[in-house]
Amino acid sequence: MSLEFDSILEYQTFMLSLQRQVGRREKMASSLAAAVQADERAPFLEILPADNMRPPVQTRVTFDPEAEVLMLDTVGDILVDGARYRVLLHLKEEQKLAVLVTGVRPHQ
Repeated sequence: MSLEFDSILEYQTFMLSLQRQVGRREKMASSLAAAVQADERAPFLEILPADNMRPPVQTRVTFDPEAEVLMLDTVGDILVDGARYRVLLHLKEEQKLAVLVTGVRPHQ
């Protein structure tokens, strides 16, 4: 799976916003109470279904800065191979739009 953006600027703002949010969350998680509160405000990705037959799937997002990989907890049961889904990254103060691509699509 991969995420696609309309421009390099959109990709950069998406990743910077995510990294800032994750960094704030890690700094706050020094105590158990703070960890619970930080987890409630953790960034999450909303995967919008392609067919409106199912509700959107929300999944927690984590970013591994060493591997530079975005990890999702779950994708639910709405994804199929070779498809594109609109997704919203929900941060504390903003939302970012992207496209989730599953598998390689044949050229037409």
